Amino acid sequence: MPAVRDTRDRLLAEAANVFAERGYDGTRVQEIARRAGLTTGAIYRNFTDKSDLLLAAIEQSAARLLRLLTATRDAGSGGGRLLTDLVSRVVSPDRATARRLLLETLTAARRDVDVQSRVAPLLATVRNEIATVVEQAKATGEMDADVDADAWAYLGLSIAFGSYLLEASGAPLPDATAWHALVAGLLTNPAAQTSPSPLDR
Repeated sequence: MPAVRDTRDRLLAEAANVFAERGYDGTRVQEIARRAGLTTGAIYRNFTDKSDLLLAAIEQSAARLLRLLTATRDAGSGGGRLLTDLVSRVVSPDRATARRLLLETLTAARRDVDVQSRVAPLLATVRNEIATVVEQAKATGEMDADVDADAWAYLGLSIAFGSYLLEASGAPLPDATAWHALVAGLLTNPAAQTSPSPLDR
């Protein structure tokens, strides 16, 4: 079983890179297999087709985010700082591959009903978890008590996805420090953010 898990993880890691580099339409499963040092048979033993591989890659990424959100919620503090840092990270150079992967997934979902049927509930889950952390941040004073949690979650996702489109269009990223300060001032109560971000732990 560990060998199967390792094969799947290798394929997902390389799939994320190839999708990000070449786009969904330009990606060939043979290239993913070659980079992973495996055969196309290994892909089809683990995934139905190219769209299944794309979705599995984005689901793996989303699962990491959901674990982080859940851990923050369960800890009972640091929600405002975490959410600020998550929105701030959309302009981080080391997140370029993840941004392009998500953009390719959203683009594929617009054209492919099967992709959309799996992406929509995944995004809904992320949105709900973000809203839950916002409620926690409101309770600890990290966010204004009048903020609507679902509206904040929608705004946060909109900022992230909008930035991906701008970057894909060739717009230069803003200065990361200035961006973080702006996000913190607009979306949270910076004075109440005394706990470290869960991203720093």
